[in-house]
Amino acid sequence: MPERRPLRPPMDGSVTRPEAPGALSASPDVRGLHVVAMVTGLTEPPLLTVSVRPEAGDDRSAGMPVVAAAGEVDLDTVALLRTTLLDAVARHAVVCCDLSEVTFFSAVGVTALVNARDEAARRASRLLVRGPRGVTRRVLHICGLDNIVRGHRSAD
Repeated sequence: MPERRPLRPPMDGSVTRPEAPGALSASPDVRGLHVVAMVTGLTEPPLLTVSVRPEAGDDRSAGMPVVAAAGEVDLDTVALLRTTLLDAVARHAVVCCDLSEVTFFSAVGVTALVNARDEAARRASRLLVRGPRGVTRRVLHICGLDNIVRGHRSAD
């Protein structure tokens, strides 16, 4: 059986090459890269799935990394979202966080977004959020985070 090693991107932003066929590597360039990670519990489906993919769209947004979350963002799952967002804003000038598939969004999710927004500002980058619905949209509105929601309207 092959040795299992944790998948962690290099802290210095360098690119690691796979050592064997099928090995995974981290790359600071999101073009063509689609990474998916998930937090699972004792039940199916996964509690939270976070993927990073390049935006397919007009010339301005094409290639922009999209961090898409699906499921529940709570104390047990937020580390995956927070880590992915912080890594993305450290590597890119503009990052979009897609919350359209989030079914539960707690205060720790708000903290993760605020931390990522602040880190992006510190690096002269920008974090955009799109697609929050229902409770997620309402929580962001109550917390005054409408300004980072792409194309935001008033709360549902």
